[in-house]
Order: sequence, then structure tokens, then C-alpha cells
Amino acid sequence: MKVVRTIVDDPCGAGPDCPEFLETDDGGGIARGYKIPDEVRAYLSMPGNEDAVYWPPTMMNALRSALGGA
Repeated sequence: MKVVRTIVDDPCGAGPDCPEFLETDDGGGIARGYKIPDEVRAYLSMPGNEDAVYWPPTMMNALRSALGGA
């Protein structure tokens, strides 16, 4: 799997620690964000092969814009 493009990134200053959503060469995607608190992780009851990240409101707005205002 290889990253082929950035679909949208958070306007947080273009630093190396900004959330982003990337497209992969197999048509999939990778969401990069901030670690969620342990109590939220426990509430989600995720299996060991899953993970979750938090996107700030600025990232959600950027994604909506990239998707045409959805």
C-alpha cells in the first residue's frame, strides 16, 4: 500500500503533526489525527486490529469543503 495523494489536511499551520486524510493506491484511505482518550477508546469497544483518531472541528470543515459541502 502506498499513499498517492492528500485529500484534505487540517489548516493547523502545515506542521508535521497536523491531521490529514490520504488516499492509497488501492483506492482506500488513511485518516491521521490525534489520539483519543482512554475512556473514549473503552466506550467504543474496538477490537485490537482497529484504531480511532480525533479530528478537530477545523479538519471536519475542511473535509466537508473537499467533499463539496456535504
